[in-house]
Amino acid sequence: MDRKKIEIAMLGGAVVLSLASFNAQAAAACSAGAATSVGVTTTSFVKSGFTPKCSTSTTVNVTDGGADFAVQGASSKGKVTYGASTAGGQVSACTTVSSGIPTVSTPAAAATNGCA
Repeated sequence: MDRKKIEIAMLGGAVVLSLASFNAQAAAACSAGAATSVGVTTTSFVKSGFTPKCSTSTTVNVTDGGADFAVQGASSKGKVTYGASTAGGQVSACTTVSSGIPTVSTPAAAATNGCA
């Protein structure tokens, strides 16, 4: 393979990788009872936008990675942060705190449980 073709292939791969990381849309879906709508783009996993119903004691974050969708949430009355992803399909405990309010992070769409 000649040098020009290799350079074009490498450039194309770099563009694809940068677009894949650009498409991940993270958002706070619920915060202290206030809901934020989950929107839709041409590259998103969610095909029909929605606004979640939120309890005042919950915090929920979502990530739309295009190929996968993840959610992570916790209640201020509980001690466990839970996560789930379309890459794994099941809800899992992400973290447990012995005191205080659990922290809700930005879920990883490609993680099998949405926790990472």
